[in-house]
Amino acid sequence: MKNSFPHESELEIIEKFKSDSLHWKTRQDIEEYFYTKYTPLIRSMANKYVKNGFGSYEDNVQESYLIMIK
Repeated sequence: MKNSFPHESELEIIEKFKSDSLHWKTRQDIEEYFYTKYTPLIRSMANKYVKNGFGSYEDNVQESYLIMIK
């Protein structure tokens, strides 16, 4: 995975994402960066919840992604 933000911590990237003056393309790049980085964790947790009887795998993955964006 290529780090588009090599000199910034995740906290700094999140603060940048929250900025109102951020260009839409940069916002999209940040979303893609976090999605790519955390997809294995999201999939693992979604599968764990399905095995415990909580929703479907696809719903859990989608909900996790939406929560991450918030």
